[in-house]
Amino acid sequence: MPITAQLGFRVLDCFKDLFLCGYGDFDNDNHELGRTYVVCNQFTKQWMALPVAPAKEEGYEAPVSRLVCEPCISSNLDLGDGEPAYVYSEYRFRVVCIYQHKTSIKLDVFCSESGKWTNKARAFHGCRKLPDHNVISLNGELLWFYADAYFGTTLVALNIFPLDLTPTYIGEFYDKPRGDISVSQGALHIIALEGATIPTRVSIWRLEEGRESWKKQCEGLVETPGCNYEPEHLRVLDLASGEARNCLL
Repeated sequence: MPITAQLGFRVLDCFKDLFLCGYGDFDNDNHELGRTYVVCNQFTKQWMALPVAPAKEEGYEAPVSRLVCEPCISSNLDLGDGEPAYVYSEYRFRVVCIYQHKTSIKLDVFCSESGKWTNKARAFHGCRKLPDHNVISLNGELLWFYADAYFGTTLVALNIFPLDLTPTYIGEFYDKPRGDISVSQGALHIIALEGATIPTRVSIWRLEEGRESWKKQCEGLVETPGCNYEPEHLRVLDLASGEARNCLL
């Protein structure tokens, strides 16, 4: 790709064999500067440069960018129990840029079929700043933790296929420690740190079928690093034994 390091090229998200990369001014608050996105296939070595994204409006935070792909259902495939299999034979995707201004959210969405950007906006009462690591995509939805001054913390999902900004609040997590969301084996998980003591208790929760409750999968204690913790070490936790160790990066 004709991109130099001076442009600030970075990997922003991935899905199976597709990578969402971007270059341009991602951190500067200058709302007049644009950002360019590229979707790459690491195996075929093909890439597609998207049109320059709309400029960030004044007052909005720098965007969180995600790649959202639509799962295709094939009625010709069968898992043996009469249920259709999910396949990804063709990628219809969206690149979603999430901008936040106080309690409102604005989405710039690139559609792979039309090759154009569209924008939508919605107010979220009491919404705090969205951390980049706590926004994920799964099965055509965009999900993030939603912290509301009145209702506590829960998980919000937005449908991207088709685009619908009517939020769905799933898996109430009010009585459990707040953590980070991730995807494992096609299911949503929360990795939670409980308390500020040493050692720190770490627990992993899985979203149950029906998306109404979370079930604790495992937990363990971690001796959190002290002030002499070296950043080039990665902390690894074995939740089966509750033991932690450092791994040199």
